Amino acid sequence: MTSLLQTFVDVIRDTLRDVMPIVLTVLGFQLLVLRRSIPNLRRVAIGFVYVTFGMALFLLGLEQASRAFASCQRGSAVVYRERATCVAGNKQCARA
Repeated sequence: MTSLLQTFVDVIRDTLRDVMPIVLTVLGFQLLVLRRSIPNLRRVAIGFVYVTFGMALFLLGLEQASRAFASCQRGSAVVYRERATCVAGNKQCARA
C-alpha cells in the first residue's frame, strides 16, 4: 500500500508540473492582457484541484493497468468475465 501511495504522490507531482504552464498562461493572459480579475476565484481554484486529482487518478490507473499486460513479452490479452489474464503460449505470466 505504501508503494501505491508513493506512486500516487509522484503522479500528482508530475501532473502539477505538467499542468502548471497551462494555468500560468491562462492566468497571465487574464490578468496581464485582458486586465481583468478572475471571477469566482475560489471555484476556479477548487476546479483546478479536482482536475489535477482526476488526471492523476487516470494516469495512475493507466499505469497500473498497462503494467499487468507489459509483464508478458509475447502473449495476448484475454478479457473473460471482467477478469484480465495475460497468457503466453501455455504459460500464464500474469494473473488478474
